[in-house]
Amino acid sequence: MMDIEAKPELNVVQKLVNYLELTYMPDKKLWQSVVPSNNEYPHAPWWHWTEGVQENWAYNPSAELAGFLLHWSPPGNSASEIGWETIKNAVVYLMEADKMDRHEINNFQQLVKLMSKQETEFDSRINYPLKQTAEKVNALAYKAAGKNKGKWGLGYTATPLDFAEHPEDSLSMKFGTLIDDNLDFYIEQISNEGIWDISWSWGQFDNEFQIARNYWKGIIAVKRYKILHSFGRLEV
Repeated sequence: MMDIEAKPELNVVQKLVNYLELTYMPDKKLWQSVVPSNNEYPHAPWWHWTEGVQENWAYNPSAELAGFLLHWSPPGNSASEIGWETIKNAVVYLMEADKMDRHEINNFQQLVKLMSKQETEFDSRINYPLKQTAEKVNALAYKAAGKNKGKWGLGYTATPLDFAEHPEDSLSMKFGTLIDDNLDFYIEQISNEGIWDISWSWGQFDNEFQIARNYWKGIIAVKRYKILHSFGRLEV
């Protein structure tokens, strides 16, 4: 919806905003990442609900959800105030973090991107200015990215291109030659069908996992072809 610049009045966007308002947890100032009903269906082990599991997820995906809520909500209404409340707490959490999971970093990267058009209000409402917030996210991303090329493609190991998806990204320059190495790695790993396999498994629900595996192949293909194109490695 971001790619097509979906407008706030679009029905699916209104449903999204309403859903986020209804499911917000004001006591924790975030959204529940894993719910008890997950356990009733085939799922990856990391999606299993147990008491207190939210601590493992922290602001994944709440940081990003708050950004979307603000992006599509009128200033000053109840939905946008929920967004600001979440962001205020999320940024405090971010600035105190010494390290962070790659997926949660991606959530904060998206938040920074979404807030770029509301930087003035961000700086007036949040304890840290957007520029400083972005610098912290980049520092965590650089730390989380695997620099050992021999471990790329193993499990959930993050690569530089999991954080820097365009040549103009400030992280691209910081990663230096690792970006070209990562692009070469993507090209070398393309299958005969022109896609990539995933590097993880569930270890359970084998039949359902194969379905999810195919879905993920599509998601990864779209993302990596967009990256290859943005870095001039794809002829179209």
